[in-house]
Amino acid sequence: MRTSDVEVMSVIQDLKSSSLWSKLAFILLLVATLFVCIAFTCTGWGEEKRSGFHWGLWRGCSSSDISARCVHLDGWANDDLKSASLFGKLAFVFLAIASLFVCIAFTCTGWGELNTGMHWGLWRVCSENTYTPGCTPTDGWALDWWAATQALVIFGFFGILVSFFLVILYIFVGKCQKNSEVAMGAGIICIVTGVLYLIGCIVFAAEWDKNYKDTNTLDYFLSYAFGLSIVALILEIVAGVFLILEGKGKGVGQNPA
Repeated sequence: MRTSDVEVMSVIQDLKSSSLWSKLAFILLLVATLFVCIAFTCTGWGEEKRSGFHWGLWRGCSSSDISARCVHLDGWANDDLKSASLFGKLAFVFLAIASLFVCIAFTCTGWGELNTGMHWGLWRVCSENTYTPGCTPTDGWALDWWAATQALVIFGFFGILVSFFLVILYIFVGKCQKNSEVAMGAGIICIVTGVLYLIGCIVFAAEWDKNYKDTNTLDYFLSYAFGLSIVALILEIVAGVFLILEGKGKGVGQNPA
């Protein structure tokens, strides 16, 4: 058997022996990679049916038989963000940063650590021991405070992402631009889910200190994912306040629609 065949068989065997979640993540990432490559390169982001013009990220192309051509869009100046009020811009930036931080915190094993190399995340506990690596899933763990933390953080996670999506619509999409209902809705979601996220972090920190006591040899401490969660929820709540003010027409430098 050729070396390449052996390597292929080894990859297939590794995939078969992996957990169900690992297999699903592998398949989803393959599909996502295919979709993002198509979306990144094709001119199908927007379309004007009457003229047959198609917009992509990098070029706009005409499908007309008479004037088939493409226009490069890199460097194209769009005034949507420039024309937004100060509160709208700040909410956009804050939620963009919060989205990055909450995605890291939600998926990584950095909520709590032990100096011996154990790492606690919302969904698994992992070891960095050279000889016994591995992770133990925590979904379904029969601890009330852990389940409460997971549930509350889920609200915060989706609240940030949904609010950021609404802000993108509010600033960049014509039918939603300067729509006070969109801004108010995003602001309310930010504040409500941000408070729930805060409660989840408080529960985790309090129960962590209560259940994991330091000893002469063991040192338990909160880690980076917990810190990123605190920053993300603060940014979310502040963005929510800005969006509510924006929805009431009090955005600084707001241009009338």
